Amino acid sequence: MSTKCKSCKREIEDNSIFCNWCGKKQLKEKKSDGAIKIPKAKQLPSGSWHIYLTAEKQPITEATKDLCEAKARAFRAGFIEKQKKLPALTWSKAIDQYIADRSESFSPETIRGYRIIQRNRFQDIMQKPISTPVNWQAEINAALFSLSDKSVKNAWGLMTTVMQANEMTVPRVLFPVPEKRERQFLDPQQIIAFCDAAKGDSCEIPMLLGLHGLRMSEIKALRFPESFDIKNGNILISGAVVRDEHNKEVFKRRNKTKQSTRIIPIMIPRLRELLELQGDSGYIVRQMPSTINRHIHIIAEKAGLPSITEHCLRHSFASLGYHLRLSEIEVMSMGGWSDSSTVHNIYLHLAQRDRLKAENKMAKFYRTAEKLPAAQGTSQEQKR
Repeated sequence: MSTKCKSCKREIEDNSIFCNWCGKKQLKEKKSDGAIKIPKAKQLPSGSWHIYLTAEKQPITEATKDLCEAKARAFRAGFIEKQKKLPALTWSKAIDQYIADRSESFSPETIRGYRIIQRNRFQDIMQKPISTPVNWQAEINAALFSLSDKSVKNAWGLMTTVMQANEMTVPRVLFPVPEKRERQFLDPQQIIAFCDAAKGDSCEIPMLLGLHGLRMSEIKALRFPESFDIKNGNILISGAVVRDEHNKEVFKRRNKTKQSTRIIPIMIPRLRELLELQGDSGYIVRQMPSTINRHIHIIAEKAGLPSITEHCLRHSFASLGYHLRLSEIEVMSMGGWSDSSTVHNIYLHLAQRDRLKAENKMAKFYRTAEKLPAAQGTSQEQKR
């Protein structure tokens, strides 16, 4: 007698457990004398026992012969289903997983930065399984052709953390020696010129707040009147407004660092004057950062000052601290820096500039001395 396969519909022998054409199981089990037939278990060189169920295309390996045979019978009887092969974890999915596991800890701005890397960096490998070997040095070299060193290093930083989260070995790669970039900021006289040129501008308040050492995210989070103690002349800095992965501005309660939550005095009289005239409540700065930076650039250009941004005004605050002989610790505290490197580098740069002035004065002394007639020099010595 014959019947048709449930899958391919070809004729097979009646009561067949498997189709001899497609291998599809027809019955859950076929018993002979109360037992399910399975291949003979073989011992591997490692000492484990192995059975391969041909029809099911399923290997069974266990520590003992009895356990191996029991598992094979259970599998053939239909008590154990064949595990579906999970889709390979790609680099893009691994980033999704990394962000999801830590979403409560990450700032919205941090997640936004990760999503930008996910969409725009190392695109040749993003959809490949993380198990696929990658020549990371070649990937980095290619990225450096069109991107800045900092952008590539940030992208590589994310990839290394994803590797570590998946217990992968992080390969050693090389980056070019970074070029020393001159930090743009205004010296004390230029700060005064900038403040004069900014009077009456629609973005004057955020500019003056930048000269108080505030970050753009901190400026955007200030609300009137609760962020200001006009009577005592203080600014209360707490929280920040940043952009999330959808490029929308969101308020986050925690600042960038522990030192960022602080109280600083209103030091520029013009800012206090503008605050006293403030009538509307709510966020005191509503302009977009790009708008503020455009106004700063126009004002600096018209005043003949260096091309700067809002962040450069924060650095200018540090340069003024050096000029007034405030300590690095005092400037760090007022500016909310947790890492001394930024303030230290600005102080060091200005100290070198002062040293250069001193060297130029000495050089000028010798140049002047060479121009004096020998007789005049002798006469002056006699007078002494």
